[in-house]
Amino acid sequence: MRENHGSIPIFPLSTTIFYPNTYLPLHIFEPRYKQMVTDTLKEKGLIGIVIFKPGWEESYFQNPEIVSVGCVGKIEEAIRLEDGKYNIALMGLNRFRIVREITGKPYRQAEVEILEEKNDKLLDDNMIQRHPMITLFEDYLRLKNSKQPFDLDRCETLGHVADQIADELDMRVEQKQTFLEEQDVLQRIHIVQSLLDFKISLINLSKNQMDQGLSARRN
Repeated sequence: MRENHGSIPIFPLSTTIFYPNTYLPLHIFEPRYKQMVTDTLKEKGLIGIVIFKPGWEESYFQNPEIVSVGCVGKIEEAIRLEDGKYNIALMGLNRFRIVREITGKPYRQAEVEILEEKNDKLLDDNMIQRHPMITLFEDYLRLKNSKQPFDLDRCETLGHVADQIADELDMRVEQKQTFLEEQDVLQRIHIVQSLLDFKISLINLSKNQMDQGLSARRN
């Protein structure tokens, strides 16, 4: 979605935050959202993902309030099941802000404004090898004994990398939403690096305590 403004279907979720340059698998089973996917596949294949504001449970079927900033994704894969349900996979494209909601369909729609990235840079080989955020995340994966390598193939910018790392990290929903709303890539990098520093410190502390415990039992 390259236009600064446009209308898209909106699919609200309870706690799942969707970032650009990440994949989101979804199982679509409600009649209104099955219709949304059917309609979307006939058009541009774009769906906006947002989360509900707190307290949504009591009024779920009356369109409870949603946050204003989300991520628009494009349907990369869609499998229609025998009962009319769908399994789809979205690829995140851009952050957006809802300008106004649009009525007229059984599912939610909105006019949205695409949020431009600030202070972003194209990736090059030097950045991939030396950027502190990438180095920290690789250290974090090694400490966790992760067997899955960090795949940068989809990343064209530092902003893409920050979003992809954030998607892998355990954060509270409020933290993830704040990260999504941050347009300044330098600030997103700072958030990711601070969180990685903290998590690496915890892992090292835990390992040191385990080593000390083993050493004490041997003596």
